[in-house]
Amino acid sequence: MCICPSGECNNVTSSNFITSTKPTEAKVPSTSVRNCSCVHGTCVDNATSPCVCKESWFGNSCNVSCKQLCGESMLCIGGIENMLCIPDGINDDPVPKNLSNADPFQVPNNSCNCIQGSCNDAITCICNTGWTGATCNISCSDHCGQGSTCAEVFSKVICIPTGIETTNQSQTAIIPRQKACSSDYVLRPVQERECMGMFNCTYGTCVTQEHYFCQCDIGVSPSQLCEHKCCKNCGNNGKCYYHPVLKEMCNCDKNYTGSLCEIYYPQGMPRS
Repeated sequence: MCICPSGECNNVTSSNFITSTKPTEAKVPSTSVRNCSCVHGTCVDNATSPCVCKESWFGNSCNVSCKQLCGESMLCIGGIENMLCIPDGINDDPVPKNLSNADPFQVPNNSCNCIQGSCNDAITCICNTGWTGATCNISCSDHCGQGSTCAEVFSKVICIPTGIETTNQSQTAIIPRQKACSSDYVLRPVQERECMGMFNCTYGTCVTQEHYFCQCDIGVSPSQLCEHKCCKNCGNNGKCYYHPVLKEMCNCDKNYTGSLCEIYYPQGMPRS
């Protein structure tokens, strides 16, 4: 038997030899990965969530589709606990030109510098409401204009109508009758709600911008036809949205939770 000095043996006539190089230790997957069953996703070694879901899939096993949660022709934003359903097709424009040369989700150079947002896993920006871009440096008003807010969904910026606004000199005001949850709300006349005989907007107005779509009044959950008022009081930390199964729910702002978004719960805080 021979012991080879550098882990290599030459001109060996015997099969009984050992090298001085230590054997490489095999990496054994953790229990969470071995027991992981991601239907539409990838298993990862993460005790919090063992699955990283593919686009439009949710749940611990990535087995719940956006269609199941929000219905047909809708986009899903947020996690499964605070899902926001947004009608697809409100804005079919691709990512704006000033974002076209950068991954809208990945911050360049592996460094996180979020101007209007917060860092997630050191290289990704989670933008505040009304901001977009790789470093959250682009205002929605630059792309969507007044009366809308924007959201990035699967590398596409969409504009979400928040209600019709009228400009009076330098001040922007919302017409009272456009607040669907107010006691003096008045349903719009048919000629404002009808889209060229193709469909009617229940609680909103028909708008033409290369194609027809419904712009919902204040207090109406965003949907293709603005069918549902959403008057649940979510306070200052969330917005009401209509879920096809759970009905009126609150979509909470970052770091807030609870049925009315009344609980302050910063990310990373240990659960009791």
